[in-house]
Amino acid sequence: MRDYSQPDSLGVGYEQAINAFANGETAMMYQGTWLLPLVLKANPDMNVNVFPLPAEKAEDTRVGTNMDLGIAVSIDSEHKEEAKLFLEWLSTTENAQKLADMEGSPSLIKDVKAATPQFASLIDLMNEGKQFRISRAYWKAGMVSEINNVFQRLLVNKDVDEFLLDLDNSVKMIYNQ
Repeated sequence: MRDYSQPDSLGVGYEQAINAFANGETAMMYQGTWLLPLVLKANPDMNVNVFPLPAEKAEDTRVGTNMDLGIAVSIDSEHKEEAKLFLEWLSTTENAQKLADMEGSPSLIKDVKAATPQFASLIDLMNEGKQFRISRAYWKAGMVSEINNVFQRLLVNKDVDEFLLDLDNSVKMIYNQ
């Protein structure tokens, strides 16, 4: 994919890349749903959409999902009953809809509709059961940063053998093997 990116992609910061995209200087960004609010903040009038990476066959396309917001009651909480009441209140369709309207992401609460039209194609696939849990959902703390570093080195030197060795060493380091 780097062969099709801008020539100095490694010299561009995240905010700079968002602004370039929002101002029409780049055609697309390979990111997740979290990018949309940042782009629309930079250019509220931008005509932008979000789509999953297509599979080789269209019918095999899936949406990678991950839980971004999870609310739970600590076993050590001194206010378990109050917390449970809050979760019950928040889990009603009406209140979950208010949260979805404000936050924009799809909800797991039945009959709650996502308020972000740019996510419609993703939600349609999820409603069809065409989703998978992304790998980072299973990783230990620190793995995302480590993987980012390994990929950064691959982009710079394009050495696949070194990349695989770095990746293997990173996994062993994070998982203390």
